[in-house]
Amino acid sequence: MLGFLTSKLGLSVITLLIIAGTGYYIVHLIETRAVLEATVEAERASLAGFADEVTMEIEGYKVAMGVLMSSYQEADNEQSRLEKLLAKHDLESLAKSKPGLVSKRINSGIVRMFKSIEDASRLTEDARTTGTTEAESGPP
Repeated sequence: MLGFLTSKLGLSVITLLIIAGTGYYIVHLIETRAVLEATVEAERASLAGFADEVTMEIEGYKVAMGVLMSSYQEADNEQSRLEKLLAKHDLESLAKSKPGLVSKRINSGIVRMFKSIEDASRLTEDARTTGTTEAESGPP
C-alpha cells in the first residue's frame, strides 16, 4: 500500500511540476509577445514617418521633373526654331552669289577677335608690370 501511495504522490508531484512549468512558459510567452508587439508598433511608427518623408521627397522630385520638362520643351522649341532659321539661310549659296557681303562680315569678325585678344594681352602685360591682378586693373 505504501508503494501505491508513493507512486500516486510521485505522479501528483510530476503533474504539478508539469503544470507549473507550463504556467511559467505561458507567462514567459505572454511577456515576450508584449515586448514583440511593442517593438512592432515602434517599427510601424518609424516606417510611417519614413513613408511620409519618402512621399514628400517624391513630390519634390515630381515638381523638379516638371520644371525640367518645361525647360527641355522650351529648349527643344528654340532648337527647332533655330534649325528652321538656318535652313532658310544657306550660307554657301549666299557666299557664291554675294562673295563681298560674306567676306566683309567674316573680315570684320576677325578684326574684332584680334582686337579683343590684343586688349586682353595688354591687360595681362599691364598687370604684370604694375603688379596688379586682372580683376584690380578693371575692364579695357
